[in-house]
Amino acid sequence: MFDPTCHSGRVLPPEITDAISEILAGSTASAQESETLDFKEDPSRSLKADGRGNDAKLVEFLLDECVCLANGDAGDAHVVLGVADKVPGREALTGTDRDPEWLVDKVFHNIRPSLRVEADTINVEGARLVWIRIPAALTVYERTKGQATRRVGT
Repeated sequence: MFDPTCHSGRVLPPEITDAISEILAGSTASAQESETLDFKEDPSRSLKADGRGNDAKLVEFLLDECVCLANGDAGDAHVVLGVADKVPGREALTGTDRDPEWLVDKVFHNIRPSLRVEADTINVEGARLVWIRIPAALTVYERTKGQATRRVGT
């Protein structure tokens, strides 16, 4: 078991701690995803990382995920950044050096109406991850480019 306390002192929701425990026990992150939980690998930490355009790649998939999850019907949702979704066990925890406030700012300024997410760091067996909490939608959110999607199932 790992310490479910974030850098700020907040405690992770059981959905996340249970999923991470299952990953550490040998499951894959993709098997733990749900209507309200998604795991993403930081492109700069990916085995396929080429060092070019990683910020843009991260922002693109983060915006897509936040819009999709915010527009879902299941309430508050979560993205955990720094986890490869097809790798089982401890090796899935690839980590991230991303600043949570930078991520919050990117989401806020690139989704209409502005979506205020919360982000915090967690450490799991030496891997630094970022937990992003996406509040339940009060309206329909869309990318500033006009795309609006919503999550159905996993």
